[in-house]
Amino acid sequence: MNTNDLSLGFDPTNQAVISGAQLASLITTATPSSDRGMCLFTTDITGVPVVPAANSTTEWQRFVWIRVSPATNTVTAYIWNPGSSYIINYNNTSTSPATPGSINTNWTPLSVTSIPAGSITGSQIANTTIEPANIDLGGLLTALGLTPSSYLTTSSVPLASGNIGGSFGAGLTINNKIVTAAMILGGTSGQIPQVTDNTNDVGWVSSNTVGRVLQIVNFDSATPVAGSVGAVLINNTSTPLYNSTGMIAAFNTTPFSKIDTTGQSKLLIELFAQIGIKASGANVFVFVGVYAAAGATAPLCGTSLLSNSSGTDIKMMHVYTSYLTAVNPSNATYYIAFGSDTASASWMNAISAGLANPFLITKSTLRITEYI
Repeated sequence: MNTNDLSLGFDPTNQAVISGAQLASLITTATPSSDRGMCLFTTDITGVPVVPAANSTTEWQRFVWIRVSPATNTVTAYIWNPGSSYIINYNNTSTSPATPGSINTNWTPLSVTSIPAGSITGSQIANTTIEPANIDLGGLLTALGLTPSSYLTTSSVPLASGNIGGSFGAGLTINNKIVTAAMILGGTSGQIPQVTDNTNDVGWVSSNTVGRVLQIVNFDSATPVAGSVGAVLINNTSTPLYNSTGMIAAFNTTPFSKIDTTGQSKLLIELFAQIGIKASGANVFVFVGVYAAAGATAPLCGTSLLSNSSGTDIKMMHVYTSYLTAVNPSNATYYIAFGSDTASASWMNAISAGLANPFLITKSTLRITEYI
């Protein structure tokens, strides 16, 4: 290696007399030796880098370029790499907003490969600069003696599509509640877990044995409806029929749709009605019922009022009746209808035949509860 740091601009050895200009030229024309370099310092102007023209001043290709960027408060070191190009991006702050730009050059930032392995200490790493992708979580847990697939971190929420696997020994505890491995891994299709309180015991029961309310729907009517005086029920000794000779349609549910699609639900149908009667004789019956269709159809359920006078009084009564369907009933419209077994006046939601309730408090309701 050459031991001279500089190459002379001219050799003054054979000069008997040297002028001051020659001495100045000796200094200004001297360059670093071919295996030597120096540093170039520049400061960005309004965010734009001042790139040394090493293509024309070739000795600069052996220099280190130190670039000071006040706009970003950074200092960057570059070296000349003739075999590679590098794009320097910047923002010109002389315009508002700043104008982005770029320069393609052979000046390349010093590589981090120049930093010796294992030489960076924790204090040299800026806070919040380590990305999750840079952490080998599996290796970290293994180094701590943990099996990654068997642990959840505190306050973490598993992904909706994720699974919790492995053996949990005494049980997996979530929010101070013990969930046993049997509860997680056992059971068959159509079953749900049943856990005894304060123990680890777990069993499985069929889902259709557990009471769960799916929906409760009320169909209300406060409209006064009067029965036809003189119309009587055809079959008043056993099952009253919904027909034009006696039963009066009061209101319906409109089509009722179930929520359950598995065929396991039932419907509890309850009628709360305000029914009145003006008896035309002793022992007159007024019947109110729930029907699954309009027309000459027997009721699902019903109840009756009984007169014990000679027709001089009016009775107003609140009646209740209910019906429980079999499993998996069809969607249907349910009707409320009423009538009497003699030529007596009857009505719903009124204080007398055809007269609306002046207190505005009389109302009849059909409630349908779907449950499993």
